[in-house]
Amino acid sequence: YGGDLQGVIDQLDYLNELGINAIYFNPVFWGPSLHKFDVASYHHIDPHFGPDPEGDKAIIASENENPESWSWTTADLLFLDLLTKAKEKNIRVIIDGVFNHSGRAFFAFQDLLANQQNSPYADWYDVISFDDPNTSANEFSYNSFFGFESLPEYANEAGGSTLVEPVRSYFFDITKRWMDPNGDGDPSDGVDGWRLDASALVPDGYWADWNNYVRTINPDAYATLEEFGPAADLIENGFFSAAMNYQGFTFPIQGYFIIGESNSTQFWQRISQQFDQFGDDTRFVMQNLVDSHDTERIASMMVNNSSN
Repeated sequence: YGGDLQGVIDQLDYLNELGINAIYFNPVFWGPSLHKFDVASYHHIDPHFGPDPEGDKAIIASENENPESWSWTTADLLFLDLLTKAKEKNIRVIIDGVFNHSGRAFFAFQDLLANQQNSPYADWYDVISFDDPNTSANEFSYNSFFGFESLPEYANEAGGSTLVEPVRSYFFDITKRWMDPNGDGDPSDGVDGWRLDASALVPDGYWADWNNYVRTINPDAYATLEEFGPAADLIENGFFSAAMNYQGFTFPIQGYFIIGESNSTQFWQRISQQFDQFGDDTRFVMQNLVDSHDTERIASMMVNNSSN
């Protein structure tokens, strides 16, 4: 169905004819689920999006958090080829960064499962209790994204102002990898920006440092946060470019045009109120969308609209 990287490359001419000038990818890093928010490796594109899944997995299996251990898989190289071909058509690419949690298949969590408090990654995760080998029960417990144990959360430093150093360092390394793949200081061969998942669940101090680092690689990079509530303070405190504009665009559009929960005056007041919360540098670059993977699809809302 064209649902791999080559499928996107094959459709670039069509997208260009439509006038598309940017592509936002949901998570493309390796993850066992369909949604890929349960990341198994941030420094590799999912092998199943490329031409040699089993060969890519064999390469990945020998690696760890050290960038010197990383190679480029066939899926990685195909993604870099996609970037080159997209930019030839003046199409920019932003990718999804999931920095609140990993999946259980992530190499650090797998080692933690096996070695518990003796794991070199024991401080990467927000562990509540380790297993006691002297009992028949498994006491291993950890905090996870909204209680979903398949999505273990990373730990914050004492005081909660940022993520723990080894996790922060790993994320900086993968950020550089995808923004400047050949490491020559020229970001033209890398991604043009990021959409950051569950941003409010990651400390502002981390985001401020990360966003500053991103601009040292590419001053023109676009970084947009996921936030369903008011986003102005999160953008300012975390140094983001913008946010997914659910409050200022998505929900007003759905509410007025489909659900019918507001009249035209109320719709405009709602839009204006949100617009006025941002400065000019932000309000004109918000990520405006009519639906997403986290909402009902707009076509489904129209077909199944009970208010009609």
